[in-house]
Amino acid sequence: EKDIKARRAGRVRFARIRTVVNAEGRSVVLARNGELVLTDEKGRELEKYRVPNGSTLHVKEGEEVQANQILCEWDPHSVPVLSE
Repeated sequence: EKDIKARRAGRVRFARIRTVVNAEGRSVVLARNGELVLTDEKGRELEKYRVPNGSTLHVKEGEEVQANQILCEWDPHSVPVLSE
């Protein structure tokens, strides 16, 4: 499994991310060009990460995260088949 970890602490904001909840109750990304943005306490953008289609999110919109926390993960060897 591959993952994206926060390089810095911040607050999570989603951009163009659509999700569906899977059988395990996890949010899976449907959008191809979604991004996860980390902002500071004033809402200024600190970092931006492209979130691959089919990723499982480990964080929620508005959540405070710490440096090195896993934001999402995916299997690079599978081709996701997703539907709403």
